[in-house]
Amino acid sequence: MVTPSLKKNVLDHIEKTLGKVSAVASGQDDEGNDLPFDLAFVPDCPAEGATTIVTVGLSDTEVAQSNGTKIRQEFVFCTYQRYGTEWFSEFAKVMGYVCDAILKDGQAVASGDVFDLGSPMAPGSQISALYFSDPLYHIEDFWKLETKKGEIFFGWMLPITGDEMAFLSEKGPDALDRAFSEQEPDLMDLGRENVAFLKH
Repeated sequence: MVTPSLKKNVLDHIEKTLGKVSAVASGQDDEGNDLPFDLAFVPDCPAEGATTIVTVGLSDTEVAQSNGTKIRQEFVFCTYQRYGTEWFSEFAKVMGYVCDAILKDGQAVASGDVFDLGSPMAPGSQISALYFSDPLYHIEDFWKLETKKGEIFFGWMLPITGDEMAFLSEKGPDALDRAFSEQEPDLMDLGRENVAFLKH
């Protein structure tokens, strides 16, 4: 018997906590092949002029934490609409690639993990990696969803610079989190500079 998908639960949760979904697109790999999850777009979230992208259906597959416990995850990314539809289309492919790699690996992503994109996320940008964290730009009611199959946890794919990734590798996630807390950079701005203290 085919196990029912959790996609409807996830979509309902997104609209209940974040707002109206304007579009849902199939996740695709870098060759344009459909993947077993979708991407939901929520405009003017978490602020006017921004868009939030949330995976829908990634949680149909359980992934293993480092202690062997199985959990379900979805991921969220947010940035400004000014980057345009072409950029969002390209980044949707990046998000699909990253999530497909997570599914193939079968390992849960923990807060503090990082994914090196290998190149700048946008022209003229220093952002070249995704740092996984709690979705701090969204209300806490969004962070977790209870279902009959268990809890689904939503993680933030937070864009960081190459220098911030190097600092993270050397000093650890707590030090980077502390820098973000102290400096309060706009983490949706793909054209932002490194957090200030990294320059010294």
